[in-house]
Amino acid sequence: MLTNALSLAAFCLFYSLVRERWNGPVAKWALVFLIAFPGSLFFLFLYSESVFIFLVIGLWYGLEKRRYGVAAVSAALLPMTRAVGAFAVLPIAWHALSVAPPRWLRLHERGRQVGAGAGSVKGSWLELTVGRDSEKSRGTAARGAAPSAPWLLLAAPLMGWGCYLALMWHWTGNPLEGFDAQKHWRVHSVWNLVDVPKFVVGFFAVTQWHGFTGSVLDRCMFVLLIYTLPVLCRLDKSLLVWTYWLGILPAMSGTFTSYTRFACCAFPIFIALGAFLSPEKANRSSKITTGLRWGLLLLFAVLHVLLVWRFVNFRWAG
Repeated sequence: MLTNALSLAAFCLFYSLVRERWNGPVAKWALVFLIAFPGSLFFLFLYSESVFIFLVIGLWYGLEKRRYGVAAVSAALLPMTRAVGAFAVLPIAWHALSVAPPRWLRLHERGRQVGAGAGSVKGSWLELTVGRDSEKSRGTAARGAAPSAPWLLLAAPLMGWGCYLALMWHWTGNPLEGFDAQKHWRVHSVWNLVDVPKFVVGFFAVTQWHGFTGSVLDRCMFVLLIYTLPVLCRLDKSLLVWTYWLGILPAMSGTFTSYTRFACCAFPIFIALGAFLSPEKANRSSKITTGLRWGLLLLFAVLHVLLVWRFVNFRWAG
């Protein structure tokens, strides 16, 4: 019951945020692709996906709306849900840099603009990277928000991580018991994040269409993520940071093990699909875009049903 309630709450909040940022058709199709995605079956069962995506969308909501209390609670709980939650510092740091850039950076940009003339303002690094957020930050400052508030949020994931280690120490006598448990699976490791050659070789180490390791399906889902990156870059560059955290880091840490399951929480993928394959896009190239939209949705649905069948029959589903 709680798993389904959290998933439903995350879906509703996701739809609301995407509709506000872009439009209704994009939000509708982004949500449809999210629900139909093969790995989304784990939103229905007793796994960490429902809690994790609820907290991720809560963090996104808190940053987008400048509700830093909501963002802080979400960011603190994320590391206690999954180890990768500690990397919530990445989108928080990008947000802080966007809405409250350090003084030295503002002075550097001002010097560049004065030295090059007014015509260079459009091409400044600050505008190209933060654009929309810099305008919102002025509104936040006008409402009296502390300029340091976004930067203080960086402590939230670290505090959550510290609480996790303290709890593990209290419960087991070893704060790193969670890491030691992963050694039995011999898959996930933080050192994999810096072992790029292993990651590249692992991508081509295909052994079966779907299984614990060597899954073709897991690698296809990663390729899908890569194809969405140009769309995300056009929509909002900050989504690339979220994609790196939620989509690329899990692929590297486990060398694609269970990637289809983990990718269901990488919400920018579905925003990109909704934006690229929405009916508005179809008005410009109707047949191709419509065919891609319905074809991808059908493929997701078939794979989703197939993985559910495997799951209930005690076969590997992710």
